[in-house]
Amino acid sequence: PHPTAVRIAAAAVSYSIRPAMILILIALVYHPKNTLKNRLFLLVPEMIAVVASFSALFSDLCFSYDQNNVLTPGPVFFIPYAVTVLYLAVLIFILLWKKVLDREIEKKVIAVTLGFIIMAMICESFMGIDGISRTAIVICTIFFASALQTTKLHQTIYALQENRELKNALTMLQESKQQLEKNRSVMQMLGEDYTTVIYAPLQGGIIEVIKADESHVIVPNEVSLDIHTATQKYAQAYIIAEERQSFMEQFSLESIEQAVLTGKGITARFDAISHNGKTECMEYHLMPALTNEGAPAAVIGLRNVDEQVQKERLQMNMLREALEQAKAANSVKEQFLSRMSHDIRTPLNGIIGLLKIDELHQDDLQLINSNRRKIQVCADHLLSLVNDVLDMSKIEDNKVSLASTTVYLPDMSDDIETIVRMQGEEKGITMVYDNTGVMTLQHPYICCSPVHVRQILLNLYSNSIKYTDAGGTITTEFREIGVKDDKVILQMIISDTGIGISSEFLPHIFEPFTQDSADARSVYQGTGLGMAIVKGLVDRMDGTIEVESEPGKGTVFTLTIPFVISSADALPSAQQEKQYSLKGMKILLAEDNMLNNEIAVTLLEEAGASITSVYDGQEACDTLLASPDGYYDVIMLDIMMPRMDGLQTAKAIRESGRKESRDIPIIAMSANAFEEDIRKSLDAGMNRHLVKPLDMKIVLSAIVHEYHRYRH
Repeated sequence: PHPTAVRIAAAAVSYSIRPAMILILIALVYHPKNTLKNRLFLLVPEMIAVVASFSALFSDLCFSYDQNNVLTPGPVFFIPYAVTVLYLAVLIFILLWKKVLDREIEKKVIAVTLGFIIMAMICESFMGIDGISRTAIVICTIFFASALQTTKLHQTIYALQENRELKNALTMLQESKQQLEKNRSVMQMLGEDYTTVIYAPLQGGIIEVIKADESHVIVPNEVSLDIHTATQKYAQAYIIAEERQSFMEQFSLESIEQAVLTGKGITARFDAISHNGKTECMEYHLMPALTNEGAPAAVIGLRNVDEQVQKERLQMNMLREALEQAKAANSVKEQFLSRMSHDIRTPLNGIIGLLKIDELHQDDLQLINSNRRKIQVCADHLLSLVNDVLDMSKIEDNKVSLASTTVYLPDMSDDIETIVRMQGEEKGITMVYDNTGVMTLQHPYICCSPVHVRQILLNLYSNSIKYTDAGGTITTEFREIGVKDDKVILQMIISDTGIGISSEFLPHIFEPFTQDSADARSVYQGTGLGMAIVKGLVDRMDGTIEVESEPGKGTVFTLTIPFVISSADALPSAQQEKQYSLKGMKILLAEDNMLNNEIAVTLLEEAGASITSVYDGQEACDTLLASPDGYYDVIMLDIMMPRMDGLQTAKAIRESGRKESRDIPIIAMSANAFEEDIRKSLDAGMNRHLVKPLDMKIVLSAIVHEYHRYRH
């Protein structure tokens, strides 16, 4: 059958689609810069192939079919094949060229391969060697594949080398970044505390001023200097001459390098001259660092610490003075303890010796009575020593309580004169007591604490009598010197012709535990507290005391104290001298010390009381509970007792529930004389706190007073 147009068209499509498919591949792998022009250029051969193929529909130029449907090539039948080969060549070239550009294969490999194939084709065409071109193509294909793999291997090795170098570079970059952060951190830290901060490479680099204090230029009149030159110029410009050499040695390049290598840094202080010409202390702090390349460097901070140094020096001086004062105080206390040991042992030795003599001469009543008086003197001396220590302790702790009682000064003056005149005359001292000032006072009635006023005056007289030898004179003047704010200002002058006080000791006369001469201890006894007690009490009364003295000639004390003015109407009712009687009273006494118990029983029975004595607090409670209600009138308790002490006993009695338990008088007897001890007794429910050694007048007065309060 005759071929149809459809068959011819299908054949035309078949011949034209082959180069079109290759063209599509070229378009996928090739992206020309001049897109439209280059793509149209590549499209022209395909259009020629399409025209040639479809010309078979109306001519025999490309191909045709005969009556037997056999294809007969025409004159241009080669065009579709030629275009296909062209596109294949272009595609191969593009692919190979991309390999070259991507360095996956070298140009010389392509040249050798193509040259070998061309030579083989020439040999086959002109020399008649059949099949050599195909063999050459196979060999070149193998060679090309091998070269391609070798190139890829080289590229892989090269990539690995580049990767290793990249890692090394990244590591170095990271280390450099870390060092940069470290340097920045160091600079920031120094910048917070120091007014000037510089960064200084050590191997010839130029220093960089990170932070500057305008009042203290680190590099005077220069811009670009290395650390060595900058240090020298700074030292010459600012550091004082006396410390310049030391500064240059400590901050020499060698010292800085050593500090950076060891990582220890440098901190030093030197006196420098500021911009206003004033010499001030500057602190220099060097910290190790590194440059971005890892070379040694330093960060240096400067700041003015003159005010801080002045405070430190002041504190050191204060600490040094405090230490010296503490040492002096300890030395004084040691001397005091030594003196107290001597002063206590001396009367104790006398008491023990006199008691031994009495034991050997029990039938000699005259000797025993004489020794008893001597023992009383020794005991009084011991008591005065203890009282001085306790009084000084109260004054230092500000626990002295000043009473406010109206007194008539002439009477108080007579009482004191009587006491001191007797003491002075016993030693052979003439006592001159000028009463004119006392008798002519315009305000003879004053409010004061009589006990403490007497203590001040008696201590002053005691001091004068102690240091005035027989034949000497002690003179007293008393006068009123004015009135201010409803207070009369009284002045007393006590002068003696004693041994006097040295000029070295005079400023320390009112300090505790001090005496002018340690060598005089064998002659003049005392604790060294008398004048300190006087000064403490006078200060509490808002008064003053002055002393003038000259060794070998004597001493003058001038005492000035303001007192509240009072009147005769405010005097307490005159109390007649009376003998306190305990007749008919029943007293329960608890005292664990057998000797003290026996003495108390004897003295209380002498006053007329009926005594029940026990030796501890538990026994006192049991005795009271076993007695009828209201049997005892007064209970007296020692504080320090076994089984149950006085405080516990008082609480137990108050809480016993007996009819009289809440009101019966309980009187404490204790050697503890401090205010807190008295407070503890009162808090435990006691009515009175009597201090040992007991004064029987005070004991009897307290018992009578509490008895009448309880029974009436």
